[in-house]
Formats: sequence, structure tokens, C-alpha cells
Amino acid sequence: MKNTPTYIALNRVIFGPTAEDIAHVEKVGWSAWVEEQLKTDSFAKGDAVRRIASHKLEIECEHEGMMAPAMMMQGRKPGMMAAEGKKAEKQKFEVKKEQRGLTALEKPMEVLFKAQSQEDYPYQEIERCSHEVEVATIIRACYSKWQARTLLFDFWHNHFNVNIDANDTIRAGGHKVS
Repeated sequence: MKNTPTYIALNRVIFGPTAEDIAHVEKVGWSAWVEEQLKTDSFAKGDAVRRIASHKLEIECEHEGMMAPAMMMQGRKPGMMAAEGKKAEKQKFEVKKEQRGLTALEKPMEVLFKAQSQEDYPYQEIERCSHEVEVATIIRACYSKWQARTLLFDFWHNHFNVNIDANDTIRAGGHKVS
């Protein structure tokens, strides 16, 4: 591709323009293209969403605790198992090279925090949430028709330095977010 003004501009606002991207911008114009990119209802459609929904990540871990990690993610507690007639004692659980969909992306944060704050929650399961976000971000960067919006999300996420502290408080740039 030649370094045309459209190519150079697109290269700054998306993850890498294709010939189709350049032709589309030249056809509809910059204003219409920006409107398309930021349109809320259009973001949910497209190849990236289908790829994220069908993608699987491998996980493998051993875990010793009161219940299996999958039960923790369902919001169950060891006391609930005792009420079901099972003795609540530590057991050994093993997840062997399981291929699992990107399930944490759709869970409410309070469910993720509750499960992950349990003392015997496996580290691999905690890290998996971050891996799922990373994979989904890469898939959107490669396959989304709305790359400008994806790049904008990435910019603001990095700009505000979003993280979660030990008390499950979301912080951005060192300030508590409510």
C-alpha cells in the first residue's frame, strides 16, 4: 500500500488499515467513517464478536480447597455444601488441560471479586480473567470493523492505569472509582 494521506491517517487511528478500510473512508468521507466507528449499536455486530464467543483458552491447575473453582464462580460457599449433606473439608481438585470459553467477560464484577477473594481460590483461575480480557482485546484489534473505538478504549484504559487493589476497589490513576 502506498503512503497516501488516507493510509497515514487511518494508520494513526486504527490498528492497521487494509485496502478495504482505505477505500471505505475515501468513499464515505472522514466524518461519516468516524460516526460509524463510534456508533453504539454497530459495535455488538461483526466477526470479532463471533470469534470471541467461540474462542477457547486452555487452563490447567491443581487446587486444594473447600470446593472446586467452578463452584466458587457460581457463588457457592463451603457452608452450602454442608447443608447439602456433604462434609465441608478441604479436597484436592485437578483441572487437566481444559479448553474453556471466555466466560469471565460476561460475569458481573461482584461475582468475579467474590470468587477471587476466597483464600483458597486457585491463582490460575484469578489470572485467567486477565488472560480472557487480553485475548478478547487482541481479537477485537485484528477482526473488528470498529477498530477506532477499540483503540480508543485501549488508550483510555492505559491512560487511567486501571487496576484493582487488594480490597477489590477499582482504581484509575491512583484514584478510587465508584
